[in-house]
Amino acid sequence: QKIYDIKTIEFGTKEILSKIKAKENSYAKAYEICKNSTIYTNDGKELQYEENSYLDDIMPTLYNIVGRVKKILNDSVKKIDKIYITGTASVINNIDIYFQDYLEDVKCEILKPYFIKNIGADVNMKDYIEVNSALALALQGLDCGLKGINFKKETVTDKLPEWMNVTVSPGENRIIHKLEEKGFSFSLKGELKPTEKSMISGAVAVVMLIAIYSGITLVLHDQMVKKREEVALQDTVVTQQAAEIKADTTKVDEKTGEYTELIQELEDVANENNVNKTLKYSIPTLLSQIMSVTPTGVQLKQISIDKWEDNITRKDQTKEGGCKVTIEVESYDYDQIGIFAAKLKADGILEDADTNRSERESPSDPITAQIGGIIP
Repeated sequence: QKIYDIKTIEFGTKEILSKIKAKENSYAKAYEICKNSTIYTNDGKELQYEENSYLDDIMPTLYNIVGRVKKILNDSVKKIDKIYITGTASVINNIDIYFQDYLEDVKCEILKPYFIKNIGADVNMKDYIEVNSALALALQGLDCGLKGINFKKETVTDKLPEWMNVTVSPGENRIIHKLEEKGFSFSLKGELKPTEKSMISGAVAVVMLIAIYSGITLVLHDQMVKKREEVALQDTVVTQQAAEIKADTTKVDEKTGEYTELIQELEDVANENNVNKTLKYSIPTLLSQIMSVTPTGVQLKQISIDKWEDNITRKDQTKEGGCKVTIEVESYDYDQIGIFAAKLKADGILEDADTNRSERESPSDPITAQIGGIIP
């Protein structure tokens, strides 16, 4: 809202209008030629369909202006982010693109009144731009703009009386003089005037409001600090508990693996015990059955029982597991051994029973045979 610096350069639109006026003998016609002229940058020259001989009168001045602006930008201590283009030459088409092409790091745009956003698309923007100066003066006269920056919309601070924005020089309190001129007295003698009472009441109210606001702010700030500390503490506790839960989960997984192995071992032992119990009760029965079918001409020499096998080979593939039995016998008659093997098989004493006999050397020697099978 303040004018920071003013720099004046010797180039301006007057040079352009004077050169064209010398050819056309009319300032009005020179202005219309500027208004209808279009600048094409190096990248867009192929879009220029008609040659404009007046560009030779326009471009040198614009080139000098943009060169001087670039030098001001480079010499400026403070960073300048935006450039507004205004004045008579701002009606030249693409003048903002021309400036932008040279001043790459700074945004360039044509200055427009702040209320231009409410104008419909059917209104030519140039109707406003070409009378920028007149609009600025009109707005200032209507107290709608700011002195020196007329297109800026006024804010509340801009509408404050001038006496409230007075600067104080050393050794002089101009604010007090201005207030006294408005009828305010700063003397403590005599009775207080109604205006002074109102001022004191207002000052007390402002002080109390500031005090209340400050107190509430301090209380809220203190509560926020406490809440942040509580949240940080809770966050630490939650993090520790999460770590403990993770450690407990790992231990539970380890114990689960151990328990699974133990359960499997117990099941194996239980199965083995069941098998042993089965064999314990089935062997006496087997021996009794063998004795009941043994012919008188057959002598039992030895009975051997192998260990229980889960995957024992059977002719009947529907059964699993079993225990092999081998019966060694002697006899002087082949028929007696055959009858014995047949009874073992027929009576279901042994499954898959087969006989392996050995030849005798002389008729006086007994026949030795081995009968094998599986306990059902």
